[in-house]
Amino acid sequence: MFAFLAGMAVFISCGITKQPKTTADMSHTKQEINSMDTAKSPAFLESLLQQYPQYFGEILKNRDAWNVQIIYTQINRRANGKPDFTNHYFNVNPSKYFYPASTVKLPIVLLALQKLHELKDKGIDRNTTMLSETAFSGQTAVFNDPTSPDGKPSIAHYIKKVLLVSDNDAYNRLYEFLGQQYINAEMKKKGYDDVQILHRLNIF
Repeated sequence: MFAFLAGMAVFISCGITKQPKTTADMSHTKQEINSMDTAKSPAFLESLLQQYPQYFGEILKNRDAWNVQIIYTQINRRANGKPDFTNHYFNVNPSKYFYPASTVKLPIVLLALQKLHELKDKGIDRNTTMLSETAFSGQTAVFNDPTSPDGKPSIAHYIKKVLLVSDNDAYNRLYEFLGQQYINAEMKKKGYDDVQILHRLNIF
């Protein structure tokens, strides 16, 4: 579930993600996935960018000042259709924190679904009404949601708003539902040792 596949992503002030160390098992599709991490050898992307100085010259010169990262997953398919993934990195430094911005939303959505699965025995599901109180000035209360079909806030509708319009407030509700400790512990369990998700997002 957490094997994030991307074509080519250029992150301006973005966080680093790390592919799980084990080979992903997609038994439900009977496909074996081969994943090779080339984080220590960024030569491919460096060479590619240097070939087009008219487009990428400024990025190469200002990579640190502009906080630019590129993480590219190359997908090759074998004759039998099974995919092989090779990860290429540009300007990725695990010891340096890059602000992940909205890239945190997808893992939070997936963790929210996981948490709901863990709570199913308690009668809680994606459509259960979720009311939010305030514990300090950084939080806001939510007792209704006029954008949902029944006017009630729920995990399902928050997920919908995150995925459809990248809604920051919906993300914040999922963040509160999970809690910082749960989020980061679960990300580490899944092999994302360099990920830190530490706070809510601003509401504009």
